[in-house]
Amino acid sequence: IFLFMLKDKVQAEFSFSWVYPAVFAFLLFAIAYFWMKPNVEPQFHGILFSRLSENPFDFKQSNPVQFRILSPLIAYLIGLRGTLFYLFPWGMMILFMFALQRVHQFGALAFYTAFIKAMLLSFSFPLFLNLAGPGYVDSMSWLLILICLIPGLNGYLFSFLLLLSLLNQESSVFAFPGILYWRHRNDEGSSGMIKALREFLPSLIVYSIFRMYLSYQAPIKYDWDYYLNANNISGNIHSN
Repeated sequence: IFLFMLKDKVQAEFSFSWVYPAVFAFLLFAIAYFWMKPNVEPQFHGILFSRLSENPFDFKQSNPVQFRILSPLIAYLIGLRGTLFYLFPWGMMILFMFALQRVHQFGALAFYTAFIKAMLLSFSFPLFLNLAGPGYVDSMSWLLILICLIPGLNGYLFSFLLLLSLLNQESSVFAFPGILYWRHRNDEGSSGMIKALREFLPSLIVYSIFRMYLSYQAPIKYDWDYYLNANNISGNIHSN
């Protein structure tokens, strides 16, 4: 009985306190950081994102990631520009691990499931990518996708989050079928499909207009032709 009472007390305090999950997320990030000892400057594509953060609206610059504007834009607005940009994805990763522990209160994850997943996440690819390649913006996409999984989310907000995830990393679109299925899995008949299209299509249309506008300003290197090119696919397979 005492153990059940203690569990209920701990869970209640965890649910209504923002301090515990925040400290835990920061602690997990710190452990991974000191274990990996990463470079504290942008690496690989992170260099391109850091350049974009200096002036996100300079669409004339020759930057192949300029259409992935969300994270560089936010970093620009809060002052994490240039060589400081890598701090923004790291901050989003900590926020993601924090949010993963908090979504249980919305019914998206069980209490212990969220707690354990946050621990596993700190020693897996999502966090290691941010540390090994400072400046990569994937952590923002994971955070947006996680928020999209919260049950009962307002439809307009949901569509806006889908748009933001596309503006951050266009590959987020591959997660949309799963997200939309999860959101409308209990809808009967074709109503779920209709609702999903109403939420997804506006985001896709707005993003397509933005992408089309950029294509008139400067060539877009990372397009479908690039990713589906046989030589590129073969090269990635052999390099791994």
